[in-house]
Amino acid sequence: MRVFLVTSLVGLLCWLWRGQRNVLVHLVPVALAFPPLIAYGGHALGWPGAWLSTRVVLVACILLFMGFRLLRRDFSYHRIPGLEFVAPYVLLVLASVLWGALGPYNAYAGAMARELLSWLVLAAVFLAIAGSSQEDGDLKAAGRVLVAVALIEVVYSGLQGLVLLGSDRLVSAPIVELTQSAREDLSFGPLRLYGTLPNLGPNFFGAFLLVPTVLAFSRGFSQRGLVRLGWLLAGVTCAALIAATYSRGAMLGLAIALLMIPVWRRSRRGILGMIGAIAVAALLVGQTPVGRHVTELYKAGQLDPSGTARVYLWKAILRSAADHPVGLGFNGWPRASEHDIDVGLADPPSTIGSEHPAENQWMRELADRGILGVLALALLVGGMIRLTFRGADSAQSGGWSRDFLVAVGAAYVGWACAFLTGDHLMYDNVAGMFWYTTALALAALRHDGQPST
Repeated sequence: MRVFLVTSLVGLLCWLWRGQRNVLVHLVPVALAFPPLIAYGGHALGWPGAWLSTRVVLVACILLFMGFRLLRRDFSYHRIPGLEFVAPYVLLVLASVLWGALGPYNAYAGAMARELLSWLVLAAVFLAIAGSSQEDGDLKAAGRVLVAVALIEVVYSGLQGLVLLGSDRLVSAPIVELTQSAREDLSFGPLRLYGTLPNLGPNFFGAFLLVPTVLAFSRGFSQRGLVRLGWLLAGVTCAALIAATYSRGAMLGLAIALLMIPVWRRSRRGILGMIGAIAVAALLVGQTPVGRHVTELYKAGQLDPSGTARVYLWKAILRSAADHPVGLGFNGWPRASEHDIDVGLADPPSTIGSEHPAENQWMRELADRGILGVLALALLVGGMIRLTFRGADSAQSGGWSRDFLVAVGAAYVGWACAFLTGDHLMYDNVAGMFWYTTALALAALRHDGQPST
């Protein structure tokens, strides 16, 4: 087994080097998708790889990227368009580390430093990709890797679902062991699909699949014949997997993003067609357990337990914001939630007194960085929507560049909605997908092709 792994790694390095391929473009989606599953198998079942994490693999990818650049004597750095929308949020996050360390949670300075390291790794990936030359071929490679990773998730999650349904004999033993272990260890293990992200769960897994799914549809709309059918089929299967996670936030984000694809493509007929397709899909899904799960959010004049628990959380955050106008500091909310008596009232008693996420990225910004954090994130989201919409004009771009800009722009509108149901930028895997695709979109908007040295 070790010989096979070493041989595969050497082969991969040769393939990347000989083809002059960008290491981060090809490997980051893989690094975001699969290490959590390997690490879980190591911790739960004693398999090799318990030491593995998304951060470790991303650092390895960055070092490999830098090593290749040094060997090729490539010291160029390209202008990154749109930094005026990204920089305020990045600088505010860094500033929040300072007031978090000097504030009421300075006893957590060590934990804060480790959390900051994970964030800086994602920032380094963003800068390295956005500052590198990304031609249409690089975007083509990135798009194919993203959709390929999503389709692997479809296959794995399908096997995971078979185990949960009791059809173990149809699934290989390692997947059965992993799924059965998660069924016992994780609260969502017996009921919902979470793919290769047992560390995050189905809600974040659904958000992770958002961009690849939208990209598959975006690519399908620009093709013809069997090629179009293939891309659309990939998009439909990924959308079905998002529905199978039972994540209402991810489903909302996907529906909104799909509606935006024809808007970004300036297609009036496409808008009507997409509205019709989503309406038909909603009618079909409405008669399934997934549809009933969505409609049960608000029933008989009240929210379901999940919705009620989130309302308690958000009220606690609003009260905290009144006392801390500039926020609690970097990742301050989880620590504050341990001591807030109103947090966890609608959750199982065993969770009271433990850390709670904000279950809303906008609320998380308000808790950690105050109203400035909300405004900075809104500037980032709004700026990317504006830039991608302008860049997706057929007079400005074409081919994979246009397909990618359409997908990222539409997905950003979906992100803005999905952020209402989860603090997605606080977790490496989902945040990594967000920053990876943002970097590629900004690189696609650069037209001068001139590096800065």
